[in-house]
Amino acid sequence: MQLKRVGLGSPSQPVGINRMPALSLIARSGFTATARLPGRDHRDVRWPRAHRGNVPTTIYKICESALWREAERAGMLRGAPVDLRDGFIHFSTADQVRATAAKHFAGAADLMLVAVDAGAVEGVLKWEVSRGGDWFPHLYGALPLSAVLWARPLPLGSDRRHVFPELTP
Repeated sequence: MQLKRVGLGSPSQPVGINRMPALSLIARSGFTATARLPGRDHRDVRWPRAHRGNVPTTIYKICESALWREAERAGMLRGAPVDLRDGFIHFSTADQVRATAAKHFAGAADLMLVAVDAGAVEGVLKWEVSRGGDWFPHLYGALPLSAVLWARPLPLGSDRRHVFPELTP
């Protein structure tokens, strides 16, 4: 078992090798345990520290309309180029998605906001520390459209900021 520090601004760096006693350290430290399993694909199996507080039941994805149309044709969303590069699909909670739009999609037109039932993807959904120390949902796999609650255009207002519908936490 290898311990890696996972968090904002720090790449995953091996910090030591240990066996099962490391689990109590992991639970207290913000570390994530990873293990390579024979016969599995190239991704690590991760056991992140438990998400603190209430876990949202709906998560949100912002994507280009063309990517969403492609997902509808394919029956699943594999992710945007940034998702494919990072190895997981980035999502936000209702409390985070406006800041995500402002940071990563400022002024961008022709976007979709996709609401997803977090419970429908819980087997491949991991909550990991990211921007500002917040816990963000990351989907390690393709998003089946059966988990999508709705998808709506995300228009720009006259101030060039995105106009969001009412969101469910």
